[in-house]
Amino acid sequence: MKSFINVDKNSVVFRDVVQIMEGKIAKIYGSQEKAIDLIGKSEDRVCEVMLDDGEPVGILVYKRIIKNKSLVLKTLTLKSPKQDSGKGYGKRLLDQTMLAAYSRGAEKISVSVSDEVPEALAFFKKQGFSEVRSIKDKYNKGSTEIYLEATVTLPYEYKKHTERLAQPVRSSNFFANVRPAHHTCTLKLQYVNEMLEGTKTIEGRPCTKMFERYREGDTVNFFAGNHGSVCVKITSVNKYATLDEMLQKNDISKLLPSEARRYSGNKLFSIAKQAYLSIPGYEEKIAANGMLAIKVKVIDKQETLQSASSSKKRGRDNQYDDSSYKRSR
Repeated sequence: MKSFINVDKNSVVFRDVVQIMEGKIAKIYGSQEKAIDLIGKSEDRVCEVMLDDGEPVGILVYKRIIKNKSLVLKTLTLKSPKQDSGKGYGKRLLDQTMLAAYSRGAEKISVSVSDEVPEALAFFKKQGFSEVRSIKDKYNKGSTEIYLEATVTLPYEYKKHTERLAQPVRSSNFFANVRPAHHTCTLKLQYVNEMLEGTKTIEGRPCTKMFERYREGDTVNFFAGNHGSVCVKITSVNKYATLDEMLQKNDISKLLPSEARRYSGNKLFSIAKQAYLSIPGYEEKIAANGMLAIKVKVIDKQETLQSASSSKKRGRDNQYDDSSYKRSR
């Protein structure tokens, strides 16, 4: 089973990243000490390791910030190219890069390859990358660095979901004859407290089947284990195709109040994106389903209990327990 994990200096597989960077990458581009340090700090770039049945088989590294609508791919390589050639690992790594770019709102991916590695150049061209320029002697005298670009396209396994991205959440008129439902859902204590304070009035979630059921007028009990909870009523639900669109069309200070107090402008936007994308599985869910902005207001607990009691009387079809949906941000 193939999976991906984000890596920093505290990750168990960080040593595998170091081994790859200091080995085959350093042979072409020289010392990778600075790059390894940046990966370890997880500051300006993201490093993902692909696992197959729990074993590291490849890595990809890309810049966090999208510039000129492009995601900059720094490294994409297999741990053991000769041994693992033909297993589809390279294509899977590129699919993951496409997914990262799509989730971040990028329109293209840019990468550079040394002419000393013709197999890498052939791979990217086979996957639809085109040469845009080249620079001689950029890293090593006598070698040429070739720059390539490709348009961001959603990986095949997610394409069947794209028609759902354009579909708006059903309006409140659709549910005119349907009574409000009551939901329960886990939420980090920090956000529970911010809702209680009234500073957080928007909750962002991927538009999965679980949260597609949320609609205007429903009530939700967000709880952080046994540490605290908040009862809210949904005032509106809006759907967006990408995380970028959701953040651009909503007040980030209402989504992430504490982050908005520390940052502003592009920095806040970048921090907000990372807050969501760092949650395991969110990139895939957002790419496949889009994003919801669920606007809420704190209500009296008794009102929530009445709503929940009413839902029980109508049957369990109108009452949902989302407590198994974990969030880690």
